[in-house]
Amino acid sequence: MQQALDGQTLTLPAGFAIAVYAEQLPGVRLMALGPEGDVYATLTEAGRVVRLRDSDHNGGADSVAVVADGLNLPHGLAFRGDTLYVAENHRVVRFDRPGVNPTVVVANLPDPPLVGLVPDLAAAARPGGTLIVTGVRLWQAEAVSRSLARAGTAPSSVQAEGGWATFVVDC
Repeated sequence: MQQALDGQTLTLPAGFAIAVYAEQLPGVRLMALGPEGDVYATLTEAGRVVRLRDSDHNGGADSVAVVADGLNLPHGLAFRGDTLYVAENHRVVRFDRPGVNPTVVVANLPDPPLVGLVPDLAAAARPGGTLIVTGVRLWQAEAVSRSLARAGTAPSSVQAEGGWATFVVDC
């Protein structure tokens, strides 16, 4: 089945449809479903994480609220219970509840620790969920794959573009 959206035509499996959930959010890099059913998104260049709420359950966001600001290129999101984890350019932080300062989980992330961190993030992800790890340099991709294999998992896909790789891991 083909469906047009914003001047583009997409081919979708039978029974699927696509629609705009929210607009006016430039630079969204990653989204995650929160434990209460809201969608969370990183606005990487703006240094923010926002919550998109569909209060009337009509398939579109009714409100957008900033839940974290002043972050350094946030690009990864994960939930463990009600705790939000955010991967920044140089560290991973967690927000135990809204409105409080984050707790640093991993600080001063140079390139090599990323290799060992990915399996830990996969283990912390919700069972049956998906972990998306962005910002992996191509020269790190093989080491990240080996690290995942040692942890008993493997990426379901690896996408490379412009010297960077994105890993998708089914948890």
